[in-house]
Amino acid sequence: MNASATPGPTSAPAIDGAKLLRSLVERTDWPVASNILRYHGLRLGRGAKGTIFKLREMIANGAIGQADLRRLFVRYKENLAYGDKYVRFYDIGDASWPQIKAYADSARAEVGPFSASFPYMLTESELSNIAPNNPVLSAVERSPLGITLYYCSNRVHFVREKINTYEMEERISEAFKKYDEVIGVKVSKKQAVDVIWIPNDGGPIEIRVDANACPIVETSMAAHEILRINFNEAVGLNVLNKAVNLFPAIQNIYINDEDCRVTEMAFMAGTGSHKHETMRKSQTCLRKERFHEAGVGALEGDIRAHLITVFWEYEINSDFSSYPELKIQGHFRLIDHTEPELHDALIRRSWGAADYGMVTFRLLSNLAPNDGT
Repeated sequence: MNASATPGPTSAPAIDGAKLLRSLVERTDWPVASNILRYHGLRLGRGAKGTIFKLREMIANGAIGQADLRRLFVRYKENLAYGDKYVRFYDIGDASWPQIKAYADSARAEVGPFSASFPYMLTESELSNIAPNNPVLSAVERSPLGITLYYCSNRVHFVREKINTYEMEERISEAFKKYDEVIGVKVSKKQAVDVIWIPNDGGPIEIRVDANACPIVETSMAAHEILRINFNEAVGLNVLNKAVNLFPAIQNIYINDEDCRVTEMAFMAGTGSHKHETMRKSQTCLRKERFHEAGVGALEGDIRAHLITVFWEYEINSDFSSYPELKIQGHFRLIDHTEPELHDALIRRSWGAADYGMVTFRLLSNLAPNDGT
């Protein structure tokens, strides 16, 4: 790779390589981030920190130029919108669309630290002065396919960690001798990038909550509710009031989608027992595992699933593939409901719009109830 020419006065703003690399690695799982970097011809160092250090040196000495960074920037921006999200889908009645589109056409980013930094992530110290868990409309993107609203926030949650008392001073360590375990609670702050997608074709509106910003599902669901309420207030109508029921897709994907590989499944057997099975070999499909295959065969398929995790291989080009993952998780008590409802799906490890779109297509194509299940 060669350094690009110095931008002229009419050129696009220069890409801040250091911020781009930090943001990509901070908000993306390393296996995905490292593959994206390799796909764009960038050499890796030892782990995430080593790679950032190595690439920053290459930027400084001109081995990586603006053309290289701009290609990576486009991929990073796409991943912001589609990578690692808790998703809900909302079908909207025809009568509501004019008011939704009027709001979307007039929506503007709120001036502040998030919009000033977007699409780069703020550091933890920069987040310390921002009120927690308050999503702010930080960017609006319009395309022929629809409108993407980006909401950034300082997502705060509490992390419990075991404290090793042996590393303390002796007089302090003595005070904890009567305890078997000492737990510390710290505040974790991370920038979240949530998205509301409004398609131009009248399809479902999607709320995508950042799954990387916080591992606690309840915190992510609370963020979803704030976004939903704020959007309805901005539109002036209660348009996002009934999310699409995803529960039927659990059983249907297991039965019908032969292209995916099942890595986790929980179900009730016809005998009344409850099973929760996980594949440790990530490339092997649970449906082909001998114990599972024999058990389901003995039951003649009489199982009712309430949780499933699957992934697909999506070919980026002849040398690279992504492996987007879908998880739909319901409690086993839902199985006994006459019409079980489940609205959330977790979509992880997608690179961008194409592989994310493939997953949502498979998901929404498997919502019709299966006869006899």
